[in-house]
Amino acid sequence: ADFAPSISVSVDLQRRCRQVSEMYFGNWKSYPQFFCRAPGRVNLIGEHVDYMGFSVLPMALANDVIVAVGLDDVQSQQPSVAVINLEPRYPSAEFRIGEVSGTNWHDYVACGVKGAMEDLHLTSFPTNMRMAFSGNIPCAAGLSSSSALVCAAALAFYKAHEIHSGTSVPSRLHVASMCCKAERYIGTMGGGMDQAASLLSQSGSALHIEFTPTLAAELVPLPPGAVFVVANSLADSFKVCFPQAIVPRCFASRFLTRPFSSRIIHVLHISSPRAEHHYSLARPSRRNL
Repeated sequence: ADFAPSISVSVDLQRRCRQVSEMYFGNWKSYPQFFCRAPGRVNLIGEHVDYMGFSVLPMALANDVIVAVGLDDVQSQQPSVAVINLEPRYPSAEFRIGEVSGTNWHDYVACGVKGAMEDLHLTSFPTNMRMAFSGNIPCAAGLSSSSALVCAAALAFYKAHEIHSGTSVPSRLHVASMCCKAERYIGTMGGGMDQAASLLSQSGSALHIEFTPTLAAELVPLPPGAVFVVANSLADSFKVCFPQAIVPRCFASRFLTRPFSSRIIHVLHISSPRAEHHYSLARPSRRNL
C-alpha cells in the first residue's frame, strides 16, 4: 500500500500505454507483463540547493515516463536489458544488467537497474529483461526527464525481482533515496530532489523535501484552483553539463560561510567517476546560519 497508492488513469495515459504495448509486441512478439510510471517535476522554491543538503519545494508534473516491461523465460548466464523507445531519435540498445557504460539515454535506464540490483544485494539476475519506453517530458528542459528514466527503470527492476523471488518492492521513500545515489553512476553529483519529487508527490500538493539527517518529505497542499505556468525557454540544458552549475554554487557557499568555519560539521565531496578533477568543500550546518 505504501508503494502503489490508488490513482485514476487518464484517457491519455491509457492511450500511451496501448501504444507502448503495441511497440513492445511489434519488437518482441509478446506482450509486456507490467508497466511502471515516473513523472517529471518542476521546482517552486530552492533552486540548486538540494545537493548542498538544503530543503526544496518541488511538485510533480502530469508529464511522465512510462515503461512496459517483460522478462525472458530463458535462463541467461550474462543477463541483459534490451530497451526500445517510442521516440525514433532515441535508438534501441542492449546492456548487461549491472553495468553503466556512457551518457546516452539508455544509460540512465542502466543507472536505475544497477542501483536497484545493488540495493537488493544481488550479483546477478536469472533472466533477460525487455523494456519499451514512452515519455512526454521535454528533454533537457529542466523538468527531470533523465531522473524519471532512472526512477522508472528502478521500479521495473524491483518489480521484476518481486516476480522472481516473491520479495516485496521497497517503500517509495526507500526507492527515492536509492535512485538519488543510482543516478550518480552517470557521472553527475546531483541532489535528491528530482527522484523524491517523482516518487513521493501526490496530486494537488507540492512536496517539501529535506535531506538532513536523512531524506524526508511532507506534502504541502496547493491552493484550490491554483495555476502554475511552466514555460519552456527552448534552451537545452543537458544534465551531463550539471557540474557547471554545481561547482560555482559550492564555492560561493564556502566563501559566504567562511565566518562560520570553526563550526563546519562535515565535508561535501563533489566528484565524478569520469572527471579528472575532484572538489572537496565543507558545508556549514543550517542551524548555524
